[in-house]
Amino acid sequence: MKASKILSIILIVTTTILFLQGCKKDDINDTQNNDLELVETDYPGIMMTLAAISYASDGYDETTIRNHINNLLLEKDLATGGNWKLAWGPGISSDSANMAFVAIANTNPISYAIVIRGTNPHSIDGVLQDLDVFKLIPFPGGENNDSIAEGAGKGLSNILSTVDAKTNRSLEYFLDSLPSSQSIPLFVTGHSQGGYLAPLVAYWVMKKQKFINKFMIKTFTFAGPTVWNYGFVKNFNSVLSEQNGVISMYVNDLDVIPYFWYNLPGISNNNIPVKVPQEILFGYNLSDSTLKHKKIYYHNLVDATPIGSIAIDTTEHPITSADSNSWYKKWMAVEHNHNNYLLLLGEKQVTF
Repeated sequence: MKASKILSIILIVTTTILFLQGCKKDDINDTQNNDLELVETDYPGIMMTLAAISYASDGYDETTIRNHINNLLLEKDLATGGNWKLAWGPGISSDSANMAFVAIANTNPISYAIVIRGTNPHSIDGVLQDLDVFKLIPFPGGENNDSIAEGAGKGLSNILSTVDAKTNRSLEYFLDSLPSSQSIPLFVTGHSQGGYLAPLVAYWVMKKQKFINKFMIKTFTFAGPTVWNYGFVKNFNSVLSEQNGVISMYVNDLDVIPYFWYNLPGISNNNIPVKVPQEILFGYNLSDSTLKHKKIYYHNLVDATPIGSIAIDTTEHPITSADSNSWYKKWMAVEHNHNNYLLLLGEKQVTF
């Protein structure tokens, strides 16, 4: 591996670990939502809450994670309102690199949600998946020109290979076993790493011959990077339209992560979240140059919906000289934090 590529990866790994750690500790005062109905206007808050719940007890054993998810789903003061229950999972891959679960809501008709966890900072394999973007691979079961980042492909494969420890059944088996006399509402959601894996799982469901017409897919992503080529974008949206599905993407205006990997120069151009320190900017520029050299171009699935941002605190560091690496990385973490996404959506935060 060339020295320039190694340097780029080291810089980005360091930044990634810091903002992932920030997902745990940079919380802002919460708000409360007492609306218990599952209506369309509540979807973003409910889906982001489910995505936040998926971070519960990461790094712990399966039993602890399962119990914690169950307890959080029971909390009535969250946007989920205590209306969702664990139906499958958690399915946890080796080294806890990836995790997903399925929740069920007692609606009419019954609704399900595939919830995909974001990056586990305790898992080296999980962190490396986010950075493995310098090679494209075909989407399994997709069209000839569907391509995704190699790391994203590993994450998808991991999720589809996991099983519910209690039933020893895979996600595919669970979905196949659901009885249906009409299209089943199936949400797919995730934040950060989960935000880019959610569309991949949704596309996998839509492309499965046995699932065509069985599910009505509604995909919600939050703070997800872009890891697919133009061919994937074109075919994903075509299939989504054919099956009357929906995809909605939400981003914090000052969150760095959604700029990966389709618009790295935009981070500096737009001062995201503030002026980028030279050492970090070098890593961004080198990564962008490497992608272009390899003729790898990532494209957005749809235009994301901006939900605002957390106000930058300049009292501890003047914004006019915001070139401090530690201060910059702190605000990367704050703007990307899953609980702060809930705050911006006007929902109660999830306490672990």
